[in-house]
Amino acid sequence: MKLNRLRNFALFLMFVAFIIMYVSTLGKLSPATKFLIPIGLIIGILVALAAMFLYFRIGSISMRVPKVDCPHCGKTVKLLGESDNCPYCKKPLQMVKGENGKFVAKVVE
Repeated sequence: MKLNRLRNFALFLMFVAFIIMYVSTLGKLSPATKFLIPIGLIIGILVALAAMFLYFRIGSISMRVPKVDCPHCGKTVKLLGESDNCPYCKKPLQMVKGENGKFVAKVVE
C-alpha cells in the first residue's frame, strides 16, 4: 500500500512538471514575460527528473521487499516495513518471522 502511495506521488509530480512546462510556454503571449519561459521549462524538467528518480527508487525498493501471503484473502502481497495494509482486502497486516526463518504476515485487529 505504501508503495502505491509513493507511485501515485511520483505520478502527481510528473503531471505537475508537465503543467509547469506548459504554463511557462504561455509566456510567448506577452513580450514582458518571455524571460519566464526558460525558467519554467528548467523547473519543469527538474521536477520531472525528481519524479523519475522517485520511480527508480520505488522500483529498486520493490525488488527487495519480501513477499508474504495475506492470511485474510490468501493473496501474495509485498509489505514495506513491519506493518502495512493488504492492497486487496485493506486489512492491516504485521510481518513477523516464522519458525523456518521466512517472513509471515498476521492480521492486526
